[in-house]
Amino acid sequence: ITNVGAAQENTGSTVDVYLSTPLVNDNDLPRIRESVKNATPALGMLEVQITQNKGADIGQLLQQMQQAPHRVYDTILKIHTKSSHAIRDDILHQLCGSAEIAQKIIASFAANPALGLAGADGWLAWKGMPRGTPHFDGCLWDPNEQKNMKKIWSLLSPGTPMPPKDAWAAAVSSFWWSRGS
Repeated sequence: ITNVGAAQENTGSTVDVYLSTPLVNDNDLPRIRESVKNATPALGMLEVQITQNKGADIGQLLQQMQQAPHRVYDTILKIHTKSSHAIRDDILHQLCGSAEIAQKIIASFAANPALGLAGADGWLAWKGMPRGTPHFDGCLWDPNEQKNMKKIWSLLSPGTPMPPKDAWAAAVSSFWWSRGS
């Protein structure tokens, strides 16, 4: 929860927080809400949800998107817990470890209308050239993952053809900035 507050401070603006957890009961929600409020000085809206652990972290995000009020965001920072604190700290530092980093990424979306995703160096993979992070290539693009990607695409962009494979990109470990709604 302290990471949420630090990320918010580095954006330099008020943030809405959508927090999900599959591992608590309803009695824990007031304590979680209070912790987030205390850690996030410029908190806008706070939505804490118990979600099913379907599809790991991306499944929880999709559940949140379906339940979220109709709000418009320029950018979205997606973070989550990680069993490896070293990996989590590395990715968070690269995405929102300082005001300069976070604000530069946010500004890049405004400056580049074609930009859809910004991830941490060493934690991105893509299909086209130049070749993406090679050590993620095997499991990330296997047939089952491609099937999952197509299913998620159909939920997020119904009726819109999926981009060609050489345009596919993924933020490995599911931490990223993306263009908002």
